[in-house]
Amino acid sequence: MDGMAEVEMGRMAASKATDAQVKQFAQRMVTDHSKANDELKQLASNKGMQLPSSVDKKHQKESDDMQKKDAKKFDREYMEHMVKEHKKDVSEFEKQARSAKDPDVKAFASKTLPTLKEHLAMAQQIEASVKGGGGAAHSGSTAGNTGGSASRNMASGSGSSSGTGSSSGMSGSSGSGSSASRGTSSSSGSGSGSSGTNASSSGSGTKSPGK
Repeated sequence: MDGMAEVEMGRMAASKATDAQVKQFAQRMVTDHSKANDELKQLASNKGMQLPSSVDKKHQKESDDMQKKDAKKFDREYMEHMVKEHKKDVSEFEKQARSAKDPDVKAFASKTLPTLKEHLAMAQQIEASVKGGGGAAHSGSTAGNTGGSASRNMASGSGSSSGTGSSSGMSGSSGSGSSASRGTSSSSGSGSGSSGTNASSSGSGTKSPGK
């Protein structure tokens, strides 16, 4: 998922959600994916690239549609969306961590991947709780604790190769394989997709990704 979109939707959910654990998760998404976005911007800058400054149309529409959900449906559908998007993020970051040709992109993907996996585990747990209609207090506490760990993991990797989330706009800006960040748009590489921060890409095809 586009990193900027992840942050934008997280802010919306932190305000709109009625379940405390969903609010906590949304705030964690804002925190972690904002850090990843900053790292990705630094990585792109170091390579003479510039990232898009706004959310792409696809993710803007998703955000707009989510905003229209009524309170009874919002928490459940937001968490369903987070599970779906983080499954994609984890898969793509695993590919980049294994096979990215650019060492900086590979390092960024490897460093960010554990946090994305934690986001996915959190999202699955909270989604199950919201659908089950119970366990909010316990799951909310778990989400907060796990989210704190996710944030620490994210922070511990900063300064390696990327600089300073969404994911994420967690995205590879150059390199091979699928994008380290879902939503990276290519400026000088081959194939690009979207789902991290819409970073530019140089190198072999980087498909354009927080937690």
